[in-house]
Amino acid sequence: MLQRRKGGIKALHLLHCHLPLPDTRCPYQTWIVRPCQNNTNQCSDFVILRSCCQRRAYLTFRYSHEDFDIGNVMFSSAKLRQIVAIDRAGSFSAAARVLNVSQSTLTKAVADVETDLGLALFVRTARGVVATPEGREFINRAARIVSDFELLFEDAKTRRSQGDTALRIGASPASQEGLYNRIIARLLKARPEICLTLSGLPVERGIQLLKRGDLDVLMGPVDELRREQDFTVEPIGSIRAHLFCRKGHPILEKDGPTFADACKYKIISAEPTDTYAQRISQLLIESNLDPKRQMHIIENFAIVSEVVADTDILGIVSEQYSRTRKFRDRFVIPPVDVIEPLEIGAATLSRWLPSKAVISFLEHLRAAPPTD
Repeated sequence: MLQRRKGGIKALHLLHCHLPLPDTRCPYQTWIVRPCQNNTNQCSDFVILRSCCQRRAYLTFRYSHEDFDIGNVMFSSAKLRQIVAIDRAGSFSAAARVLNVSQSTLTKAVADVETDLGLALFVRTARGVVATPEGREFINRAARIVSDFELLFEDAKTRRSQGDTALRIGASPASQEGLYNRIIARLLKARPEICLTLSGLPVERGIQLLKRGDLDVLMGPVDELRREQDFTVEPIGSIRAHLFCRKGHPILEKDGPTFADACKYKIISAEPTDTYAQRISQLLIESNLDPKRQMHIIENFAIVSEVVADTDILGIVSEQYSRTRKFRDRFVIPPVDVIEPLEIGAATLSRWLPSKAVISFLEHLRAAPPTD
């Protein structure tokens, strides 16, 4: 980026490049140049930004230092496009009709660029205009720049369009993935064009993926999400969880069972670092038991369900899912209430504007939070 100072401009080199930028005295106050820097004198890439009505246009130039000095030359993308159009149309009047501008606008644009370059771009004839030898070289390069400029915007629009339909959601801890079934179903019914990827993840892994831009939204514990300065976190509510067991489990024969009774059996948690596992580990330590010998770590709740259904091992289930008929047909919640409510939230990257798909998901999340 270039910062204006008295007598010229100093460069803050942000990109790789092959040519030191001269101390440019730019007459156009709205131009900023992002140069590349290297120790060779062959070729340079740099980006010129023009700010107008709070909108920015980005244009990448590639030039040879031996051809012409850009020290006092700045071009707008509009002028380059106009010059290329004049060359293709063969006259100012024909180019003016193509671009839907006045002929005087094109005349002034050419005059400005010719003054800055110190050379003539066109020779006027009775039939129109013809590029000079020096002008031909400049116009050919300008045509490539205009083409790249248009391709840049088309690519940006395409990526934005894809971002408006692609939606990548992480649910942490992985055992909470099923909480969002109802929201996902309603979202896809309302927005059938959305292509969804929903992944159950350990909290630490989910945070890494969101930081890297591999997730659009991460659902997880508010306390852990708020530790990340790059995240915008919207609290959703509290989720309660309980120990659960198969029907006919020995613990159900106890009158008023306690956690000491539950400690006689191993317990499955989704991951060792989640809030539930830490709570269970603390209680086991207070009971003089080793969590490493007393706990299983299984992220997939379908596997947890099968293990609990066929053994005396205890699992952890959200209160919402425990109310479903599918759960009640196979399992029971023993009256051992030792797990505190977990505050969950939706995290997005602060530096990104949310896509339409993300906005729609968050709206459905607020309308029917999984904590209901």
